[in-house]
Amino acid sequence: MSCRLEIFSLFAVLILNLVKADVCKDTKPDFSAPGQRISEQKCREYNWERKRLEKCSKDADSFEFPYVGAVGYKDEENKDWVFACGTFLISERYTVTAAHCSRRRPEIGKFPEIVRFGNKNIVDEVKRLDVKIRSVIVHPQYKAPIKNFDIALIQLESEVPFSRSIYPVCLWSKNLDSFKFASNPAWGVEGKEYKIRKEIAVMNVQILDHDSCVEATKPWITRLFRELSLHQICGDEQKSTVINCQGSGGSPLITKGSLDDSDEDQIPYAYGISSFGRGCGNMTIYTRISSFIDWIEETVWPKTAPADAIHFVE
Repeated sequence: MSCRLEIFSLFAVLILNLVKADVCKDTKPDFSAPGQRISEQKCREYNWERKRLEKCSKDADSFEFPYVGAVGYKDEENKDWVFACGTFLISERYTVTAAHCSRRRPEIGKFPEIVRFGNKNIVDEVKRLDVKIRSVIVHPQYKAPIKNFDIALIQLESEVPFSRSIYPVCLWSKNLDSFKFASNPAWGVEGKEYKIRKEIAVMNVQILDHDSCVEATKPWITRLFRELSLHQICGDEQKSTVINCQGSGGSPLITKGSLDDSDEDQIPYAYGISSFGRGCGNMTIYTRISSFIDWIEETVWPKTAPADAIHFVE
Protein backbone atom coordinates (compact mmCIF):
# COMPACT_ATOMS: atom_id res chain seq x y z
CA MET A 1 0.00 0.00 0.00
CA SER A 2 2.77 2.43 0.96
CA CYS A 3 4.56 1.60 -2.30
CA ARG A 4 1.45 2.55 -4.29
CA LEU A 5 1.17 5.82 -2.39
CA GLU A 6 4.80 6.65 -3.14
CA ILE A 7 4.28 5.90 -6.84
CA PHE A 8 1.12 8.03 -6.87
CA SER A 9 2.93 10.92 -5.12
CA LEU A 10 5.82 10.78 -7.59
CA PHE A 11 3.35 10.73 -10.48
CA ALA A 12 1.48 13.75 -9.05
CA VAL A 13 4.73 15.69 -8.65
CA LEU A 14 5.70 14.83 -12.23
CA ILE A 15 2.34 16.10 -13.55
CA LEU A 16 2.63 19.33 -11.54
CA ASN A 17 6.15 19.92 -12.86
CA LEU A 18 4.98 19.37 -16.43
CA VAL A 19 2.11 21.83 -15.96
CA LYS A 20 4.50 24.36 -14.42
CA ALA A 21 6.93 23.90 -17.31
CA ASP A 22 4.14 24.57 -19.81
CA VAL A 23 3.09 27.74 -17.96
CA CYS A 24 6.68 28.97 -17.83
CA LYS A 25 7.05 28.50 -21.59
CA ASP A 26 3.92 30.51 -22.37
CA THR A 27 4.38 33.41 -24.76
CA LYS A 28 3.32 36.75 -23.33
CA PRO A 29 -0.20 37.57 -24.60
CA ASP A 30 -1.09 40.76 -26.45
CA PHE A 31 -2.76 42.95 -23.83
CA SER A 32 -3.70 45.82 -26.15
CA ALA A 33 -7.43 46.51 -26.44
CA PRO A 34 -9.46 49.22 -28.21
CA GLY A 35 -10.34 52.15 -25.96
CA GLN A 36 -8.13 50.95 -23.12
CA ARG A 37 -5.51 53.23 -21.62
CA ILE A 38 -1.88 52.24 -22.10
CA SER A 39 -1.39 52.25 -18.31
CA GLU A 40 -4.25 49.73 -18.00
CA GLN A 41 -2.69 47.54 -20.70
CA LYS A 42 0.64 47.68 -18.89
CA CYS A 43 -1.09 46.81 -15.63
CA ARG A 44 -2.41 43.60 -17.16
CA GLU A 45 0.96 42.85 -18.71
CA TYR A 46 2.84 43.35 -15.44
CA ASN A 47 0.25 41.35 -13.52
CA TRP A 48 0.76 38.46 -15.96
CA GLU A 49 4.52 38.80 -15.47
CA ARG A 50 4.09 38.82 -11.69
CA LYS A 51 2.15 35.55 -11.73
CA ARG A 52 4.71 33.99 -14.06
CA LEU A 53 7.58 35.03 -11.79
CA GLU A 54 5.80 33.61 -8.73
CA LYS A 55 5.39 30.25 -10.48
CA CYS A 56 8.57 29.99 -12.49
CA SER A 57 11.31 32.13 -10.97
CA LYS A 58 14.15 30.29 -9.26
CA ASP A 59 14.79 33.40 -7.20
CA ALA A 60 13.41 32.54 -3.78
CA ASP A 61 13.65 36.11 -2.49
CA SER A 62 10.45 38.09 -2.29
CA PHE A 63 9.45 41.50 -0.94
CA GLU A 64 5.99 42.58 0.18
CA PHE A 65 6.32 45.87 -1.69
CA PRO A 66 8.36 44.95 -4.80
CA TYR A 67 7.52 48.24 -6.51
CA VAL A 68 8.77 50.55 -3.73
CA GLY A 69 12.22 52.10 -4.04
CA ALA A 70 14.35 54.51 -2.00
CA VAL A 71 15.87 57.61 -3.61
CA GLY A 72 19.56 57.90 -2.72
CA TYR A 73 21.82 60.96 -2.42
CA LYS A 74 25.58 60.50 -2.09
CA ASP A 75 27.19 61.97 1.00
CA GLU A 76 30.76 62.54 -0.18
CA GLU A 77 32.00 63.33 3.31
CA ASN A 78 31.40 59.86 4.75
CA LYS A 79 30.82 58.05 1.43
CA ASP A 80 27.39 56.80 2.54
CA TRP A 81 24.07 56.93 0.74
CA VAL A 82 21.42 59.17 2.27
CA PHE A 83 17.86 58.02 1.50
CA ALA A 84 15.63 61.06 1.87
CA CYS A 85 12.68 60.19 -0.39
CA GLY A 86 10.64 57.28 -1.64
CA THR A 87 9.55 56.32 -5.14
CA PHE A 88 7.73 53.48 -6.88
CA LEU A 89 8.37 51.49 -10.05
CA ILE A 90 5.81 51.73 -12.88
CA SER A 91 7.78 50.34 -15.86
CA GLU A 92 11.17 48.92 -16.79
CA ARG A 93 12.75 52.38 -16.88
CA TYR A 94 10.55 54.75 -14.86
CA THR A 95 9.51 55.40 -11.29
CA VAL A 96 7.15 58.02 -9.84
CA THR A 97 8.08 60.31 -6.97
CA ALA A 98 7.27 63.76 -5.59
CA ALA A 99 8.63 66.78 -7.47
CA HIS A 100 10.17 68.16 -4.29
CA CYS A 101 12.41 65.06 -4.17
CA SER A 102 14.27 66.29 -7.24
CA ARG A 103 15.90 69.17 -5.39
CA ARG A 104 19.43 69.32 -4.03
CA ARG A 105 19.68 68.14 -0.43
CA PRO A 106 21.06 71.14 1.52
CA GLU A 107 22.76 69.02 4.20
CA ILE A 108 24.97 67.24 1.64
CA GLY A 109 24.69 69.53 -1.40
CA LYS A 110 23.74 66.72 -3.76
CA PHE A 111 20.97 65.84 -6.20
CA PRO A 112 19.48 62.30 -6.21
CA GLU A 113 21.71 59.73 -7.92
CA ILE A 114 20.27 56.22 -7.43
CA VAL A 115 17.11 54.29 -6.67
CA ARG A 116 17.49 51.28 -4.39
CA PHE A 117 15.11 48.34 -4.97
CA GLY A 118 14.47 44.82 -3.82
CA ASN A 119 14.58 44.74 -0.04
CA LYS A 120 12.66 46.22 2.88
CA ASN A 121 16.07 46.97 4.43
CA ILE A 122 17.93 49.85 2.74
CA VAL A 123 20.82 50.26 5.18
CA ASP A 124 22.42 46.92 6.10
CA GLU A 125 24.48 44.82 3.70
CA VAL A 126 21.69 42.68 2.24
CA LYS A 127 20.71 41.58 -1.26
CA ARG A 128 19.29 44.53 -3.22
CA LEU A 129 19.59 46.45 -6.48
CA ASP A 130 20.89 50.00 -6.99
CA VAL A 131 20.01 51.64 -10.32
CA LYS A 132 21.51 54.97 -11.41
CA ILE A 133 19.18 57.86 -12.19
CA ARG A 134 19.45 59.22 -15.72
CA SER A 135 17.10 62.20 -15.22
CA VAL A 136 14.25 63.48 -13.08
CA ILE A 137 11.32 64.86 -15.08
CA VAL A 138 9.39 67.32 -12.93
CA HIS A 139 5.80 68.17 -13.85
CA PRO A 140 5.86 71.43 -15.85
CA GLN A 141 3.31 73.13 -13.56
CA TYR A 142 5.28 72.46 -10.38
CA LYS A 143 6.83 75.68 -9.02
CA ALA A 144 8.83 75.12 -5.84
CA PRO A 145 8.22 75.80 -3.03
CA ILE A 146 4.47 75.91 -3.83
CA LYS A 147 2.83 72.63 -2.78
CA ASN A 148 0.70 72.00 -5.89
CA PHE A 149 1.58 69.65 -8.79
CA ASP A 150 4.06 67.79 -6.59
CA ILE A 151 4.84 64.92 -8.96
CA ALA A 152 7.91 63.85 -10.94
CA LEU A 153 9.09 60.88 -12.99
CA ILE A 154 12.52 59.34 -12.51
CA GLN A 155 14.07 57.95 -15.69
CA LEU A 156 16.53 55.23 -14.82
CA GLU A 157 19.84 54.73 -16.62
CA SER A 158 19.13 51.05 -17.30
CA GLU A 159 16.13 48.74 -17.35
CA VAL A 160 15.18 47.13 -14.07
CA PRO A 161 15.25 43.31 -14.28
CA PHE A 162 11.93 42.10 -12.89
CA SER A 163 12.03 39.44 -10.19
CA ARG A 164 9.91 38.21 -7.31
CA SER A 165 11.27 41.09 -5.25
CA ILE A 166 11.17 43.83 -7.93
CA TYR A 167 8.31 44.54 -10.33
CA PRO A 168 5.97 47.49 -11.14
CA VAL A 169 2.76 48.57 -9.48
CA CYS A 170 -0.40 49.44 -11.41
CA LEU A 171 -1.61 53.05 -11.62
CA TRP A 172 -5.11 54.04 -10.54
CA SER A 173 -6.36 56.00 -13.56
CA LYS A 174 -10.04 56.57 -12.73
CA ASN A 175 -11.26 59.96 -11.57
CA LEU A 176 -14.15 58.46 -9.62
CA ASP A 177 -13.32 56.45 -6.53
CA SER A 178 -14.82 55.64 -3.16
CA PHE A 179 -11.78 54.59 -1.17
CA LYS A 180 -12.11 54.94 2.59
CA PHE A 181 -8.71 53.57 3.58
CA ALA A 182 -5.28 53.15 1.98
CA SER A 183 -1.74 52.30 3.03
CA ASN A 184 1.55 54.16 2.75
CA PRO A 185 4.71 51.96 2.71
CA ALA A 186 7.76 54.14 3.33
CA TRP A 187 11.12 54.56 5.00
CA GLY A 188 12.13 57.95 6.42
CA VAL A 189 12.10 58.83 10.10
CA GLU A 190 9.93 57.04 12.61
CA GLY A 191 7.09 59.19 13.88
CA LYS A 192 7.67 61.98 16.38
CA GLU A 193 10.91 60.44 17.66
CA TYR A 194 12.68 61.30 14.37
CA LYS A 195 14.54 58.00 14.45
CA ILE A 196 15.91 56.98 11.05
CA ARG A 197 14.40 53.72 9.82
CA LYS A 198 16.39 51.08 8.00
CA GLU A 199 13.33 48.96 7.19
CA ILE A 200 10.12 49.91 5.44
CA ALA A 201 7.02 50.54 7.54
CA VAL A 202 3.36 50.73 6.54
CA MET A 203 1.13 53.58 7.69
CA ASN A 204 -2.62 53.03 7.34
CA VAL A 205 -4.62 56.17 6.57
CA GLN A 206 -8.25 57.14 6.34
CA ILE A 207 -9.12 58.94 3.09
CA LEU A 208 -11.17 62.10 3.57
CA ASP A 209 -13.61 63.32 0.94
CA HIS A 210 -12.69 66.58 -0.75
CA ASP A 211 -15.04 68.85 1.26
CA SER A 212 -13.86 67.38 4.58
CA CYS A 213 -10.27 67.77 3.43
CA VAL A 214 -10.81 71.44 2.51
CA GLU A 215 -12.24 72.10 5.97
CA ALA A 216 -9.44 70.19 7.73
CA THR A 217 -6.69 72.07 5.88
CA LYS A 218 -8.02 75.61 6.33
CA PRO A 219 -5.60 76.24 9.24
CA TRP A 220 -2.74 75.25 6.91
CA ILE A 221 -3.36 78.04 4.38
CA THR A 222 -0.21 80.05 3.63
CA ARG A 223 1.37 81.57 0.54
CA LEU A 224 2.89 78.12 -0.19
CA PHE A 225 -0.40 76.27 0.24
CA ARG A 226 -3.17 78.60 -0.85
CA GLU A 227 -5.99 76.09 -1.25
CA LEU A 228 -6.59 72.38 -1.60
CA SER A 229 -6.71 71.34 -5.27
CA LEU A 230 -8.76 68.52 -6.74
CA HIS A 231 -5.48 66.79 -7.62
CA GLN A 232 -4.69 66.42 -3.90
CA ILE A 233 -5.88 63.79 -1.41
CA CYS A 234 -6.08 63.99 2.40
CA GLY A 235 -4.91 60.98 4.37
CA ASP A 236 -5.82 61.09 8.08
CA GLU A 237 -3.17 59.10 9.97
CA GLN A 238 -4.20 59.80 13.56
CA LYS A 239 -5.44 56.25 14.17
CA SER A 240 -2.46 54.51 12.54
CA THR A 241 -0.13 52.59 14.82
CA VAL A 242 2.72 53.43 12.42
CA ILE A 243 3.56 57.03 11.55
CA ASN A 244 5.61 57.93 8.46
CA CYS A 245 7.15 61.37 8.67
CA GLN A 246 10.18 63.21 7.19
CA GLY A 247 11.87 61.24 4.43
CA SER A 248 8.68 59.52 3.26
CA GLY A 249 7.92 62.08 0.53
CA GLY A 250 7.51 60.48 -2.89
CA SER A 251 6.35 57.17 -1.42
CA PRO A 252 3.09 55.67 -2.74
CA LEU A 253 -0.42 55.71 -1.34
CA ILE A 254 -1.62 52.18 -2.09
CA THR A 255 -5.09 50.74 -2.46
CA LYS A 256 -6.30 47.39 -3.77
CA GLY A 257 -8.49 46.67 -6.77
CA SER A 258 -9.35 44.06 -9.34
CA LEU A 259 -8.54 44.08 -13.02
CA ASP A 260 -12.03 42.83 -13.89
CA ASP A 261 -14.21 44.49 -11.24
CA SER A 262 -14.44 41.34 -9.18
CA ASP A 263 -13.39 40.47 -5.65
CA GLU A 264 -10.87 37.90 -6.86
CA ASP A 265 -7.17 38.54 -7.42
CA GLN A 266 -7.03 41.93 -5.70
CA ILE A 267 -3.84 43.70 -6.74
CA PRO A 268 -2.11 46.87 -5.47
CA TYR A 269 -2.68 50.19 -7.23
CA ALA A 270 -0.73 53.41 -6.71
CA TYR A 271 -3.45 55.91 -5.85
CA GLY A 272 -1.36 58.84 -4.64
CA ILE A 273 2.13 60.20 -3.89
CA SER A 274 3.16 61.43 -0.45
CA SER A 275 3.64 65.20 -0.76
CA PHE A 276 3.61 67.10 2.55
CA GLY A 277 2.04 67.26 6.00
CA ARG A 278 1.77 69.44 9.05
CA GLY A 279 3.64 67.72 11.83
CA CYS A 280 3.82 63.97 12.30
CA GLY A 281 0.85 61.73 13.11
CA ASN A 282 -1.76 64.21 11.91
CA MET A 283 -2.52 64.27 8.20
CA THR A 284 -0.59 63.94 4.94
CA ILE A 285 -1.49 65.47 1.59
CA TYR A 286 -0.98 63.12 -1.36
CA THR A 287 -0.83 64.00 -5.06
CA ARG A 288 -3.63 62.18 -6.91
CA ILE A 289 -2.27 59.84 -9.62
CA SER A 290 -5.39 59.90 -11.81
CA SER A 291 -5.12 63.69 -12.26
CA PHE A 292 -1.78 63.26 -14.02
CA ILE A 293 -2.28 59.98 -15.87
CA ASP A 294 -2.10 61.66 -19.31
CA TRP A 295 1.28 63.19 -18.55
CA ILE A 296 2.61 59.95 -17.08
CA GLU A 297 1.50 57.89 -20.08
CA GLU A 298 2.81 60.36 -22.64
CA THR A 299 6.20 60.42 -20.92
CA VAL A 300 6.65 56.77 -20.02
CA TRP A 301 4.87 55.18 -23.01
CA PRO A 302 4.94 57.96 -25.65
CA LYS A 303 2.52 58.12 -28.59
CA THR A 304 0.28 55.48 -27.12
CA ALA A 305 -2.21 57.40 -24.96
CA PRO A 306 -5.80 57.21 -26.36
CA ALA A 307 -7.51 60.30 -27.75
CA ASP A 308 -10.13 60.32 -24.98
CA ALA A 309 -7.51 60.49 -22.20
CA ILE A 310 -8.44 62.20 -18.95
CA HIS A 311 -6.91 65.66 -18.53
CA PHE A 312 -5.57 67.35 -15.44
CA VAL A 313 -8.16 68.00 -12.79
CA GLU A 314 -7.79 71.36 -11.13
